[in-house]
Amino acid sequence: MTFGHRIWWVDAFIGDMERGNPAVVVLLERPMTDQELQQIAFELGVSETAFVRRIGDTWSLRWFTPTVEVDLCGHATLATLHVLLTELGVPDDEFYFQTRAGVLSGRRSRDGMLAIDLPRSYLEPLDVAVLDGSLGPLLEVFQAGAQSSLAVVQDYDTLCGLAVDPMSLFLVPSSMVIVACEGGPGVDVSIRVFAPRLGLAEDHVTGSAMCAIAPWWVEKVGSPTVTVRQASAPGCAACPKRPATTSPRSAPSSTRPGSVKLRPSSTAGPSHCRRCTRERAACCTCTAASRTPS
Repeated sequence: MTFGHRIWWVDAFIGDMERGNPAVVVLLERPMTDQELQQIAFELGVSETAFVRRIGDTWSLRWFTPTVEVDLCGHATLATLHVLLTELGVPDDEFYFQTRAGVLSGRRSRDGMLAIDLPRSYLEPLDVAVLDGSLGPLLEVFQAGAQSSLAVVQDYDTLCGLAVDPMSLFLVPSSMVIVACEGGPGVDVSIRVFAPRLGLAEDHVTGSAMCAIAPWWVEKVGSPTVTVRQASAPGCAACPKRPATTSPRSAPSSTRPGSVKLRPSSTAGPSHCRRCTRERAACCTCTAASRTPS
């Protein structure tokens, strides 16, 4: 199968010291079977391949790891928005993506950064035993949406010292396990993300994790903002990631590569926080730089 100029490799969440997370964006001109899409994603071999197709005034968007289709992916959505705006020059001011997580929207903000809206996860406390010791001692564990867990460890050294056996996480009832701690170099919260059930032993930069981290931090300390460092194995050592910034309200403030904000939304779909539906709270808006290597 030949795609010609309809396939792009994009690194999202990058900067002076960040290598980001790669995604491949494939522009489809016709529907394809799930088996065909999965085979393409397997052969491309990156953490996420995004398949985008124009349907009327909106876009169909699906994400595949090398082994499975996933419900939501932040960095591959940013990569798709970058391709539509920068590579293809699509003139739309606001983009709407039909996805398994509901309708997502994206745009170029006034400061030139790319922004997407992601659903906020509803957090339910769980017994720490649900992770069955696969991460060592834990302070708290939450169910974060339908398929993710959020586990809280003691401190940054504990987070960086985790030596996780991916096979042990196959036994826990979550496709993605977000491990977080308070603090870290110059930030409020640090995280690592493991998703062996999705074919990813550890994800390096995970935009969708902010859907759980932002409401957890706001409920925990009541602060309107939070800075987050994703300390994947390289980030814990010599290549620290630039912190992300999260705020539960829109505000006239500058953003940096890798920043994240919450902004008011009047719509709440099934994957939104039940509290959002009742209180019309916020959905997660992820803003990040992306580029296409020359």
